Amino acid sequence: MAISQANAEERAKAYTDAWNSHVPDAVASFFAEDGHITINDDEPSISREQILQWWVDSMNHSPTSKYIWTVFALQERTPYVVGR
Repeated sequence: MAISQANAEERAKAYTDAWNSHVPDAVASFFAEDGHITINDDEPSISREQILQWWVDSMNHSPTSKYIWTVFALQERTPYVVGR
């Protein structure tokens, strides 16, 4: 089932809110157990556990950081987002 642009943007807003809450489980809740994410030129984090660990490590370096995640591409069921 394809995802709509509006739904993708709504999810990106919710992801932004979770990211900026600085609550690790809020961010992790957006990923399946076998989910993956690639940030910048880092190696992909594969699994919710690795994603959570990457996020905690990142927040330890920048504990007050705030991001805005926006949809830049949409393919079928996969929205691609960019953070600033």
